[in-house]
Amino acid sequence: AVMGALHGLLPGLGALLALRLLPPDLPRRRFLASACGALALSAPIFRAGVGTSQGDLLVGALVLAGLLALLSAHDEDPTRGSLLWGLLTGVALGLKPTAFAFAIAGLPLLALRGGSPALLRAALGGLVGWGVGGGWWAVALWSRFDNPVFPMMNDVFQSDWAAHDHFFDQGYFPSGADWVLLPLRFALGGEHSWFYEWRDARWLAVCILGPAWLARRRDDRDLGHLLLWAGVAYLFWLRSSAMIRYLAPLEAAVPALLVTCAVGLARQRAVALSLGLLVALAAWQRAPDFERVSFSTPPLGVRLPPLPSGPHPVLVTSGDVPISYVAPAFPLEWTHVRPISSIVWHEDETWLARRAAALLRNGDPVLLLTGQDGEVDESALPTYGLVRSGPCQPVETDLDEGVLLCPTVRTNAP
Repeated sequence: AVMGALHGLLPGLGALLALRLLPPDLPRRRFLASACGALALSAPIFRAGVGTSQGDLLVGALVLAGLLALLSAHDEDPTRGSLLWGLLTGVALGLKPTAFAFAIAGLPLLALRGGSPALLRAALGGLVGWGVGGGWWAVALWSRFDNPVFPMMNDVFQSDWAAHDHFFDQGYFPSGADWVLLPLRFALGGEHSWFYEWRDARWLAVCILGPAWLARRRDDRDLGHLLLWAGVAYLFWLRSSAMIRYLAPLEAAVPALLVTCAVGLARQRAVALSLGLLVALAAWQRAPDFERVSFSTPPLGVRLPPLPSGPHPVLVTSGDVPISYVAPAFPLEWTHVRPISSIVWHEDETWLARRAAALLRNGDPVLLLTGQDGEVDESALPTYGLVRSGPCQPVETDLDEGVLLCPTVRTNAP
C-alpha cells in the first residue's frame, strides 16, 4: 500500500505536466489534463509495476518532478529550477542507474533555458541528490567489494570479487529495422522490449504528432523542449537497454505531449480531438498479463517439503529463473549460495567463486533448488564434490510452477 501510494505520484505528475503545457485559455483545460493522468494511470508499464518492489515508477516520479521544476522556472531567472531538477534527478539516478537516459536528456534543456549557470547549478544539485539516493550505497560497495558500482565497470575498478569484465544490462536490444520500427511494434503488440505480451500505441502516436507539430508550428518553447527531451531520452534508452519498463517517466509524460501537439495542430476542435485520441489509445492498449497473487499465509505462498537436518545446511540455487523469493521460507540456520550467476562462474578464480566453494565444501546437507524442471544447471556441483541424488520434491509457491528441491551427495572428487 505504501509503495502504491508513492507510485501514484507518477500519473498525478503526468496530469500536472499536461496542465503546465496546455494553453491557459483552453476550454476544459483541467479536465483534459486529468484525462492525461487517467491514461498514465491505466498504462501498461504503470499497471505492471504499481505496488511492487520494482523501482521504475518511483524513479519516474522523481524524473517528472524534476522536469516540472525546470519548466516552472520564471523567465526572469531561467536557472531557478535547475538546482531542484539536479537534486531530484540525482536522487533518481542514485536509486536506480536506469535514470541515466533522463539525466542526459535534461542537459539540452538546461543549456537552452539557462546556459552554463543552469548546468552548473544542476550539476551541484545532481551530486547532492546522487549522494542522498545512492552515494551511501556506493560507499558500502566500495568498502565491501572494492568497487563503488559493483559489479558494473569492473573492467575499470578491477575488484577481485568478480571477473575484470564490463558487466552490463543485457536488455532487449532490437536488430535490423526494429531500431526504427520499434514504436510501430509496440502499437501492434507482442513481446517487444519485455518478457510479456503487451500493446500500446502512444509511442507511435507521439512519433507522428510530434514531428507534425514541429513542422507546422514550433511556437511553444516548452513543448518544443519537451519533445527534444523525449527524443533524447528515447534514443539513449534504446542504446542502453531497450527494456520498456525503464521508460516509465516517458510513458506518463507522453499523454501531455500528445494533447498539447493536438491542440497546437487543431485549435478549433482541440478538446474533442484530444479526448478522442486519449480514449482511442486507452481502448487500444493492452496491459501485460503480469503475475499478481492474493495475500496469503505464508506471505509469499511458499510451502517447503520436509527438510533434512545437519550441522551446516546449505541451499544451492540453480538455473536462470528468479526464485530467490523462496529463500525466506527456509530456517535461519540455512546458508544460501548461487555458484553460477551473471557475475560468478564456478570455474572462476574470483573471491566470489572461492567463497561459494568454501561454503559448499563445508555444507552438510546440501540441497539444490531449481527454477523449472528441465532447466537445471548442475555443471557447478561436481566442482565442489557434489552430485545430484535421489528424487526431487516440489516446492509449492503461488508464483511459479515446477520449482524443485533436490538432494545431493558427496563424491570422491576434491
